[in-house]
Order: sequence, then C-alpha cells, then structure tokens
Amino acid sequence: NGLLTGNLRQMCQDCFYAPFEYITTQELQNKVKEYLESRGCDSNAKPLEYQHACEMVGFGLSNKCNLHCIYCNQSCDNKADKPFYFKEFPEDRVDQVLDYLVREKIDVIETYTDGEPTISRLWFPTYTRFHKEHPEIKLSMATNLSRKFKEEEIVLLTSYSKLYISCDTLDEELFRTIRQGGNLNLILENIKKIKSMSNKIGISGPEMIINFVLCSLTWKSLQDMEDFALENNMGLH
Repeated sequence: NGLLTGNLRQMCQDCFYAPFEYITTQELQNKVKEYLESRGCDSNAKPLEYQHACEMVGFGLSNKCNLHCIYCNQSCDNKADKPFYFKEFPEDRVDQVLDYLVREKIDVIETYTDGEPTISRLWFPTYTRFHKEHPEIKLSMATNLSRKFKEEEIVLLTSYSKLYISCDTLDEELFRTIRQGGNLNLILENIKKIKSMSNKIGISGPEMIINFVLCSLTWKSLQDMEDFALENNMGLH
C-alpha cells in the first residue's frame, strides 16, 4: 500500500527522497576534480583512465553457494547439479591482491562477489589476519548467514563494518520455497549471536542490513520485514 500510495514510512522516505539541485557542467567538473584530488589522484593527468578514485573494491575468494535460490543465476533454474558457473580465486594470489588494495589506500573491501563468501575455506584465515594487520580498512559483505558458525567466526563477523543479510520473509515455508537449502531460524540465531558477541567484546559491531528481493512471492512479506528491521535496529535494502 505504501508503494502504491506514496505514504511511506520514514525509513523509506530517507532512502528514496534526496534533495537534488541542477548545477552547471563546469560546477560538475569542479566537483569531480576536487573529489579526484581528495583521493590522491592527479586530475590533470592524461589519459584519466589510468587514475582511479575508488573507495571500495569487491574481492571474492569464491562464488560457490550453499543455497539454491529461485531467482539466482548461480542456481541455474534451481538445479543443484547444474550450477551457472563455479570459480575459486587462485589461492597463491590472494595476498598479492590484498597488498595491492592496501597500497592503493582503498577504504572498504567488499569480501564478496557472488555466492556465499563464508563457505570458502580461505575466508576465515584470510580476513582474520587481514583485519588484524589493517584494522583501518573496513570490511563489508553480503551473506545469507545460513550455516553454523564457530565462535571465532562470529568474532570475525563482528569486525565487519557492514553485513548485508539475504532474507526475504519470516515465513518458514515460504523461505524454504525461495531459498532452498536455507534455514530461517539459523539466520535469526546468527543475527542474535553477532549482536551478543559484539556486546561481549564491547564494540558496536557491524551495521546489519536485510537484503530483501522484491518479487511476486515476497511482496506481502515486506511489511513484516520492515517491522523486523526496525525492532532489531537493522536496515532494509
């Protein structure tokens, strides 16, 4: 009803409505130049494509997944034996890439591309070590949280700045239909564990955002997911 009438909750208004002012081309060029220079780039360099002003870079160790979601190309028509593609990043080049991102002064590393990043055997040792050595670089990740985590893995999750958690409904039967192989109760339990561990360590913990896929099966769940996000001080994306 909110989407149809425009009578949106404040959290939705904050997301979708932003002030917009027309500026001249020259003003835009000046803003771009100022931004490039603030990132340590030479805005007068030619060609400019050899300069970059990236703040965040996505780096996936694997695109394998533990679920088979009905709308995901990884599931390839939902047939577990016919994945769209599975790739592993070369293990001997992981440190080389991370060292490069450190040298380039990247602010945030998104430790995810496709699939479920936490099922890679490299995820825990790689980012535990990396966060210890480079706490100034923020970690962000999209995850389904639909697996059992060891305590030390929960500790690693608390060190992330943002976690985008894939969940489209609080209805267990519908969840099983959409995200086959997933466990809704396990996801909710892991969210509590991350919050609890953050409190135990004495840190604020990650900002957690629900990744909600709007489709013909899930639109009726949107209100419940909004309520859940608000009650748990989480975002909804």
